[in-house]
Amino acid sequence: MIFFGKKKRVLGFDLSKNSVKVVELEHSGEKPNLVTYGGLEFPGTTLESDNVRNQEILIKTIQEVLERARVTTREIVGSLPPQHVFSSILLIPKVQEKELSEAIRWEAKQYVPVPLEEVVMDWQKIGEDEKSKKIKVYLVAAPQKLVQRYLDIYRAVNLTPLALETEPLALIRSLVSPDNPSPVIIVDIGAYETNISVVENHVLQLSRTITSGSETITKAIASNLGVTNERAEQFKKDFGLKREKLEGQILKSVQPMINILLTEIKRSIEFYKKEGSAEIKEIILSGGGANLPGLVDYLNENLGIKTDLGNPWLNVNYSAALAEKINEIGPAFAVAVGLALRKAA
Repeated sequence: MIFFGKKKRVLGFDLSKNSVKVVELEHSGEKPNLVTYGGLEFPGTTLESDNVRNQEILIKTIQEVLERARVTTREIVGSLPPQHVFSSILLIPKVQEKELSEAIRWEAKQYVPVPLEEVVMDWQKIGEDEKSKKIKVYLVAAPQKLVQRYLDIYRAVNLTPLALETEPLALIRSLVSPDNPSPVIIVDIGAYETNISVVENHVLQLSRTITSGSETITKAIASNLGVTNERAEQFKKDFGLKREKLEGQILKSVQPMINILLTEIKRSIEFYKKEGSAEIKEIILSGGGANLPGLVDYLNENLGIKTDLGNPWLNVNYSAALAEKINEIGPAFAVAVGLALRKAA
C-alpha cells in the first residue's frame, strides 16, 4: 500500500525526555517541501511521570508547539526512545516465507530480555549474511506499556500515528545519503542520553546508548566552577571545549564525560570490526549536544576519523530565507526530519 500520495503531508513528531520537536513535510516530487517546524522543552521528569500535574504540563507543551508551528496535518510518524527499545540483527536460516515469522519469534526469545507477550515486535529483512548465507533480519521490540503511553499522549492531543519507529532509524533517513554504502557512525547527543549507531548500506548494524548527554555536561560545569545551572549552560554554549577560554576550566570540567564518549565510540568500532566489516571513515554528530563548541575538532583529533555535524535538511526543499535558522538548529531536529521523511508504512 502506498503511504504517501502525490502531495501527502506528514508530521515528524519527536517526543523525547525533555522536549518535543515537530517537522511537517509535504511529499511531492523527488524532494519533500518543508511546511513548518517547531519545538519546546519541558522539565526532564515530565514524560516518564504518572503524576497528573506533569501530564498536564506535557499535553499543554505539545499543544503549544502544534499551535505555534501552525501545523496543517494531524497525521504523524512518532519516535520511540532507543534506550527503552530492544533492537538487534538476527541471522535466520533460510526457510519458506510462511515459516519465517515463527522462525524469527523463536530466535527473538533468545535475545529479547522480557517475555514476547509483553512487547510489540516488528521486523524486516535487510539482506543475507555473506559468511553463513543466512537471512539477516532487523528486529525491534518495544514494551507494550511504553507504546501504549505514547499512543495515549497522541490521542490526548488529537494526533493520528501512521507509524512508530526508533530514533536511530529516523537519523539514518535524515543524515546518511542513500547513495553512500560505506559504514558511518551516527552519534546523537541528547539531553540525558547519547546514542551511538553504526550504519552500513543505509541499514542499522549496531546501536548503543550511554546514560549521559548535554545536561550531564552542564551539571559538571556548574559543580566544578560553583555556578548555577543557568550560568553553566551559557558557559557550555559559549566556550565548550576551547582550551583558551576561562583558563581551560570549561574544558577541564567536561573532558571526563567527553572521554567516556570517545571510549564508547572506540568500543563500537572495535565490535563492528570483529564482524570483519569495512573500515569506518566518517562520524556524523546530531542532537542538541552536537553543537558543543570544539567537539567536532576534539573528536577528529582523538579518533582520527572524519567527524562533522549532520545536516538533516539535505533532502528537503525550503525557503532561502529560512536557511540560516534551520541550519543552526539542524542537529537538534534530525530525528523529527527523519520521521517526516518516512515514505512507506
